[in-house]
Amino acid sequence: MSGRSKRNASKTKPEKEEDEEFTSKEPKGKKKIKAVDYTNLVDIANILRIDSIVTTNISKTGHPTTCASMAEIITALFFHE
Repeated sequence: MSGRSKRNASKTKPEKEEDEEFTSKEPKGKKKIKAVDYTNLVDIANILRIDSIVTTNISKTGHPTTCASMAEIITALFFHE
């Protein structure tokens, strides 16, 4: 039993290199995220909301609230780089 407890004790002690790896601010191998100007995307989403309400009113059918709530998702999928 004493040999078993010695092995477990040696495995639980962290080495200095492992501690530094976990405390580093930037993970290795990951790309930095670019700053994005969201004002253009917000403007596009607002235009999509207005257009969806106008077109559903002209056609006298449809669900304008559903279209308006999906504006951010559509903007992110189609207009974000």
